[in-house]
Amino acid sequence: MATVTLTKDAVTLYDIEQNRVWDTMSARDGERDVRLCRELGDTVQEYETTDRDGNPYRIVFQINAPMAHRGQDQGGVYVFPLPAAN
Repeated sequence: MATVTLTKDAVTLYDIEQNRVWDTMSARDGERDVRLCRELGDTVQEYETTDRDGNPYRIVFQINAPMAHRGQDQGGVYVFPLPAAN
């Protein structure tokens, strides 16, 4: 997987199936996408964690709800950088 450097307001969306970055977006757009996923009935799991350097992140796993017009998809992983604790 490629290394991606996140800026303060950048959210990175990874495609689980292809194991690569699918998109980058603002935190506002990322929150909108996650909200829409919930409204569509997708499975959404959220965690807060840190990387090896102690930088905090909110990780959101999204798995598509089964629908007739969508094929099987393993979903995506949204990575939201969080403000560092003081």
